[in-house]
Amino acid sequence: MERVRPISVVGFGALNLDLIFEVEELASLSTEKEIEILMGGGLSSGARSLLRMGPSILVCKRGVKGSHVFTEQEDFEVEALPVKAVDNTGAGDVYNAGFLAGLFLGKSLVESAWFATALASKSVTGYGRACYPTREDLDRFFPGG
Repeated sequence: MERVRPISVVGFGALNLDLIFEVEELASLSTEKEIEILMGGGLSSGARSLLRMGPSILVCKRGVKGSHVFTEQEDFEVEALPVKAVDNTGAGDVYNAGFLAGLFLGKSLVESAWFATALASKSVTGYGRACYPTREDLDRFFPGG
């Protein structure tokens, strides 16, 4: 896989898409609702439309439904892990951090998505930041880096 330079993790809102996709390679992490609102239509068609605009990777976070990763060559889903959720505040941000950490460590998209899922799942089992990931979580999931 080519080196990906994630420069923006956005919740698209009213941002200028041309500015966001001006850089050659971009990992875009969004929710299903953001993709549907931004592009109209369903998840798959919206994701494909967004990929044509420039990002090399599009990750759709779907909460309890898991996540869906899209590239030009492939797309796959990762199921959410069964946990007793107490507080989902920040779970999407934790997912983003985990996915990007995996990429920065040179892991595959599948490994990065599973890592992100594991971290986000852990993060919802406590209140606030009580169960946010630590360096030990990274070392346990990717022994030796």
